Amino acid sequence: MAYNIDISEKILSLKDGEDAASIILDAFIEAKKHDGAVITLPKTKIHIYPDRAYEKHYFISNNDEGLKRIAFPVIGCKNLTVDGNGAELIFHGKVVPFVIDNSENITVKNLSIDYDRPFFTQGLILEADMKHVVLKIDKEEFPYKVEDGNITFLAENWSRTGFENFLELDIETKGPAYSIGDDWTHGKKVVCTEVEDGVVRFEMDFAKQHKVGNMMAISHVLRHVPGIFINDSREVKIDNVTVYHAPAMALIAQLSHNITLDGYKVMLRDGTRRYISATADATHFVNCTGLVKIENCIFEHQKDDPVNVHGINTVISRICDENTVEVQYMHYEQNGIKLYKKGDVISILKRDTMLSYFRATVTDVFYVNQNYVRITLDKPVPSDCLHDALENPDVMPELEIRNCRAGYNRARGFLITTNRRVVVENNVIYSPGAGILIEGDANFWFESGNVTDVTIRNNIFDNCAITSWGEAAIYINPSVAEDAVCSEKFHKNITIDSNKFISYDLAIVGGHSVDGLKFINNTVIKSDKYPPYRKVEKCVDLKRSENITVENNVCKGFDKAFLF
Repeated sequence: MAYNIDISEKILSLKDGEDAASIILDAFIEAKKHDGAVITLPKTKIHIYPDRAYEKHYFISNNDEGLKRIAFPVIGCKNLTVDGNGAELIFHGKVVPFVIDNSENITVKNLSIDYDRPFFTQGLILEADMKHVVLKIDKEEFPYKVEDGNITFLAENWSRTGFENFLELDIETKGPAYSIGDDWTHGKKVVCTEVEDGVVRFEMDFAKQHKVGNMMAISHVLRHVPGIFINDSREVKIDNVTVYHAPAMALIAQLSHNITLDGYKVMLRDGTRRYISATADATHFVNCTGLVKIENCIFEHQKDDPVNVHGINTVISRICDENTVEVQYMHYEQNGIKLYKKGDVISILKRDTMLSYFRATVTDVFYVNQNYVRITLDKPVPSDCLHDALENPDVMPELEIRNCRAGYNRARGFLITTNRRVVVENNVIYSPGAGILIEGDANFWFESGNVTDVTIRNNIFDNCAITSWGEAAIYINPSVAEDAVCSEKFHKNITIDSNKFISYDLAIVGGHSVDGLKFINNTVIKSDKYPPYRKVEKCVDLKRSENITVENNVCKGFDKAFLF
């Protein structure tokens, strides 16, 4: 029988805007004493501040490591449910809403997540050329100050001077503007001047010509505060949870088994003036196992991808002895993750071909520090493996994505790099980059995974690939060097069946290094929503690939179609 911990009365006794962090922490301390506990919240606005929140250091893949203040510390728990009953959680400052760590059979349901001051700033474009833009900024929602040519973004308990990039957003869709992409500030001199209250001039060498009348989003925080972080846990369900804003990824899971998202939404609140939901991905899964099931979800207006599923490639930095190598985490957002354990079967692969040439079982693991790991194997390592990549290919999940909507976000749609079974069906995808990206690399992001069994069916791809974040609605782009001598292709067995592609050009399927792709029973319909800006003459354009089938498709509105 469930042990109910109802904190409704305590929370409702708080004054409007008063901090509920201590009440929530007390509930979790009590819940850990009871198997099958249910923490019940009231249907009201609940304000949470960092001052009295639980604190713990975490390494979080594709986010920034460090000490985290945590509102709901689901740590070392079993058979626990958090039922929000429609509660609106309003966070003030750098607070991670949920950490689910070293826990099993956890459900979080019926609540929403938002922040009082969003961790981005936006402004209406009043002037724009290649040397400056002028933005009208609502100082009530996005407070700031300008001094000595610099802009500092303000909140009640944090501030940040400087920023990373501009992203132009369409005034109608609130999604990225057609063909624009990011305008990064890295390595550039930026001079800020407040020409009048709420109007700021930014002088910089801009990469793109921006459009007066559109909105500009300014990124000025690191990925320190994800919305939901799942680590080393099993049987986790996120049910009917809405994230209106997160200062990093809305949900990031690593090294966890069997995760279900049902009715999980990352989106803008009705009536809001904001153009951004999460400041990074809506969902991200790193070296998870079992089944990742994503159903009946909405992913909109976040500043990165709706879904990304992958592993991590480390690089062999030293051969310690006949059976032991030392590997390095190559991307700083992957440091410190406990990626390997005894009994894992690892692969070593060449970084130019991305192909595995050696497999062995791990007999011992020694984590030197957050950058380096020593791995002992059950047989001698190849003498020439120095600087090659090492991955953990068996620590990957099956993936099912059904009945979801995804779009109006920066970058791509569903990023799929897992070697297990994948089914993507009955979704509507309107991301500005590739609607589906199948990649894998050991040279930049170091996100591992080749696909071996992917089915993409009965989806609608609505005007994807309108920016530089992907060259086709479905783009297959592993980091296999063009001049690499490969004995086989990297990705295999992809079926694209009975989908509808609404597109302004013929960039439907593109990429390279594929063995076995079927493009069958699909419909391609010409759209007049955008003018073509790529020279594309083939619906299916795959380089250095083999066993490609293109059959029984219908094309409406294009003069040329299905050339291969």
